[in-house]
Amino acid sequence: MASRTVPLGSCAVRIEIEDRNADGRGRGWVGSGRGRKAVLVSQAHPGEAVAMKLDRRTRGTLQGRVAKLLEADPRRRPHACRHEFVCTGCPMLAAAVEDEAAFKQGRVAAALAAAVSA
Repeated sequence: MASRTVPLGSCAVRIEIEDRNADGRGRGWVGSGRGRKAVLVSQAHPGEAVAMKLDRRTRGTLQGRVAKLLEADPRRRPHACRHEFVCTGCPMLAAAVEDEAAFKQGRVAAALAAAVSA
């Protein structure tokens, strides 16, 4: 699917979240070949399927938030934030503590490895 066919604010496609990007947003993919784009979804976790509300388009990405959680990660934890899926300020909201810690440890390890090799 080309990004020009997805209007801002829509939730036209099912996104399978495969992993996280550098800032913790869930990452999936749409399209194929040269038209393949990364889809970054705040508050979506690896292993989940979501319908996405599109907030922003760039050359290589579609970015947005969860419009509807279609398949939840069983480790998704409850929280008190009433703004879930409304704002995008906490990309790892509801992530299991162990998952968040592993993600952050991986980021620190990658930064240290890059600093040592520089």
